[in-house]
Amino acid sequence: MLFTSINYFIFLFISLILYYVSPVIYRKYILIITSLYFYSFVSIALTFLILFLIILNYFSGIYIANYYGESIKKKILFISIILNLSVLLYFKYLAFIIQNIFFLFNIVYAENTFLTNIILPLGLSFYTFQNIGYLLD
Repeated sequence: MLFTSINYFIFLFISLILYYVSPVIYRKYILIITSLYFYSFVSIALTFLILFLIILNYFSGIYIANYYGESIKKKILFISIILNLSVLLYFKYLAFIIQNIFFLFNIVYAENTFLTNIILPLGLSFYTFQNIGYLLD
């Protein structure tokens, strides 16, 4: 869905109406649902990836904030940060790393492989670092 298309303006109009008509306690859920709906226009699989990250970071943050035992909290924090960064590493840097390893060892590979066909989800870097900031706070 392009920002200049009529579909986007219809979506925006409906989203704003739903947001301002709904009670205040439901507005954040309206925003989450409409954001995921908008994100699903790029790819359903990437929407499930974002849902996974939302659930992971939400429950990790609750566990870190509400439970005692510093060693367990540090382990949960470490695992959550590693999972967030591994998703970012896969989508943003995996092709770069593997291409440089192939170049370093003079390995011939096809340019049009799965590595060059990885689609970077919109705003993944920003979202990843926001999640890490949330977990560290």
